[in-house]
Amino acid sequence: MPMPQWLTFLANPDDISGKLAIIGDLKPSISEAIERPPLVALINSGANVKGIEQVLAVMINKAAQMLTVGGNLKPEHPLEIAKMLISEYATYSLDDFQIMLRRGVSGRYGEIYRFDVSVIFNWMAKYCEEWAEEKEKKIAELKKVDQIALPIQQMSSETQKMINDYLNELSGSKMQSVPRLTRNEIIAEGQSTPPEKKAAAVTYVSETMAQKKLDAAKKRGLHKLPLNELKEFVIEGEIIRARNEDEAREIYLEVF
Repeated sequence: MPMPQWLTFLANPDDISGKLAIIGDLKPSISEAIERPPLVALINSGANVKGIEQVLAVMINKAAQMLTVGGNLKPEHPLEIAKMLISEYATYSLDDFQIMLRRGVSGRYGEIYRFDVSVIFNWMAKYCEEWAEEKEKKIAELKKVDQIALPIQQMSSETQKMINDYLNELSGSKMQSVPRLTRNEIIAEGQSTPPEKKAAAVTYVSETMAQKKLDAAKKRGLHKLPLNELKEFVIEGEIIRARNEDEAREIYLEVF
C-alpha cells in the first residue's frame, strides 16, 4: 500500500510540497482527531522530527496571518514555538494542533489582544480540557455499545484465526500432572490413605477476558486486517493488539 503524501513528507522533510498535503489531510473535529496517531507514535515509527516541526510551524504561521493584533510573531518564532509544543504535547496529534489554532483564532478561547507563545500555550491548555471531555464521551459510547446484545453470526476463518492467536499468546502455563506417591512417602505420612500431593500454583488467563478483547477488536474491524498491520501494546501488564496505542488503550478500558 503506497504511503500517504503527508507521511512521505514526515519521513523526508526536504519535500516541501508535502506541507500543504499534511494540513489538507487533517481532521476537522476532536472526535476524529482522537483516532489519529499522536506525535510520539509518528516519531517512534520513523517520522522525521524536523518534518513535524516544519508542518506545525506552517500551521502557526497561517494562524498568525489571520490576526491583526499587536505583538504578532516574528518570522523565526513559529518554528521555535512548534518545537516547544512538540516537547510539551507529544501525546497529541497534528490534527489536534490544527483544531486548537483554528478555534483559538476564531475567539473560542477568549478575546485576542496579542498572538505569541503564551497565548498559544493558553489555547492548548483549554483545548486539552475539551479533548479530555470528548475522550470520556467516546469511552462512554463504547461501553453502551458493549452492553447491546449483538446477533450471533457464523465466525469467519479470519476471526477464528485471531481468536486462536490471542489464546496462544495469552494462555498461561498449563498445570503439570502430579506423580503418584511412592511407598516410602506413604509410610512417611503415617497414614493408610495419605493426602494428595498439591500441584504447584499455576497461572492461567481468563477465557472470558480473552473473548472480551476479541469482541472489542471485532467492533473496530481489526479482525479484517492482516496481522502484520497490527501491533502489540502492553497496557497495565495486558497485551493488547491494535493499530495504535490510543486504540489499544480504548480496548483496555473497554475490557477491564
